Amino acid sequence: DFIWADIQGSEFEMIVGAGDMLNNINMMLLEYSNHEIYKGQKNLDSILSLFDDNWEVIMQTPTDILIKQKQ
Repeated sequence: DFIWADIQGSEFEMIVGAGDMLNNINMMLLEYSNHEIYKGQKNLDSILSLFDDNWEVIMQTPTDILIKQKQ
């Protein structure tokens, strides 16, 4: 029920690919950068746009974000 994703700029693609399986996840720690380090890498706003209102940010650093489902 926890995902720790440090996958070199592919966090966006992982979340899209996970689809409905995300309903089984309670928390996620994601690495991000708002500056393109890897070709095609999405920024934090793009990554967070994939989550509905059932998810909330509970911790953020300059390179990591911890989110959890509210329910």
